[in-house]
Amino acid sequence: MREGLAALSVFLLFAACGTKMPLPPRGEGQVLTDSSFVRVQAVDFPGETLVDLTFGDGLFVLTPDTLYKLRFDGSFTGAIFGGIQRGTALTQRRSDGKVFVVDEAAKAVWAYPSDGSPMPETVLVDPEWVAPRGVEATDEAIFVADSALDMVFRYVFDSTGIRKDTFLAPGEGFLNARGPAGLFLDYQNALWVVSSEKHWANQVTVSLPPALLGHVGDSLGEGGSDPGRLFLPRDVSGDLFSRVVVADFGNRRLQIFSALDGRFLQAFASPDSLAPVSVTMSADGKKIWAGFAGRLERYETPQIPEFPDYDPGYEEP
Repeated sequence: MREGLAALSVFLLFAACGTKMPLPPRGEGQVLTDSSFVRVQAVDFPGETLVDLTFGDGLFVLTPDTLYKLRFDGSFTGAIFGGIQRGTALTQRRSDGKVFVVDEAAKAVWAYPSDGSPMPETVLVDPEWVAPRGVEATDEAIFVADSALDMVFRYVFDSTGIRKDTFLAPGEGFLNARGPAGLFLDYQNALWVVSSEKHWANQVTVSLPPALLGHVGDSLGEGGSDPGRLFLPRDVSGDLFSRVVVADFGNRRLQIFSALDGRFLQAFASPDSLAPVSVTMSADGKKIWAGFAGRLERYETPQIPEFPDYDPGYEEP
């Protein structure tokens, strides 16, 4: 029987409840815009729902009851991780390669070590979850988004156990959560949070109280289908060059924005008009994997120039 590491002590900190805040000015930086993504591969998962995926030490794909490890070309490595009752989100921590999986049925986060061991360890258990849909991990904390509770929680690990904070509380402002879904820790160590019911994604600091750093999507939270507007977005990812890609589920497309100023850059869709539920982008910005119900698709662009000083965060195949 899996057990939690420690009882959770709860400290609630409600940030900017119900208040819209002006977007902060952004600094200068480099944004690559000369790219055109095309689908180069599709991998089917018959009878299963692809719920999330992440780059890291290979490509990890999560279905409701199984975690798979793929090579970057989409072929199977043979590594299959079980013991999941109803998986709804995953992430891979960059510092040690550990893969964290949210199990909605068990109301737990499992951690699979980077050495390939098929047996997970229990990281935390929270019986208060209703519909956990996003997870991210730093060396100090784990973030979990619950779309039914309209909250993002932060779990901090220290010598006394695990401290639970309310990181984003319900509300209508940029520093609130409304139907939170995908989470993404970018390369500036800031957290992107998708609020599906507000039709936007926001970049915030990982400390408490969180501060707003960036925003993409509709600032009024109404949603739409015009370029740059989102409708029921589900996930977000990004690269080293100040771009973020959003799984625009309701519009059946993927959209790319500048993380510096929220500017719309590009939109493209699956040739089969599928609705994306998850997305991940390689650090070099050349590859995008999108997850759909029963399908994984890879998109590539040949037009991004080589930069000698970047660390892609993974080994090229």
